[in-house]
Amino acid sequence: MRNAYVFLTEALPLGFPAPSIGAEPDGDLTLEWHCSPRRTLSVSVSPEGDLDYAGLFGPNRTYGTEVFYGEVPETILRLIRRVYSA
Repeated sequence: MRNAYVFLTEALPLGFPAPSIGAEPDGDLTLEWHCSPRRTLSVSVSPEGDLDYAGLFGPNRTYGTEVFYGEVPETILRLIRRVYSA
């Protein structure tokens, strides 16, 4: 829970949209940026600092894992921007 808190309150740059927040059965927290059913990004934040992400952008899908060291990885920032780009 601490990693998700830091991600949202300290690491996510000002001006970025706030995600919806959910809990997973394994204790991870999920952050979701959603513009439409075909423009969405989900990031699962684990207590260990893993950021597992999956995004849907029209017909394209992307997924992977980044490690959270107190800064939001550029890969995830680009994907958040992509959710809201025209």
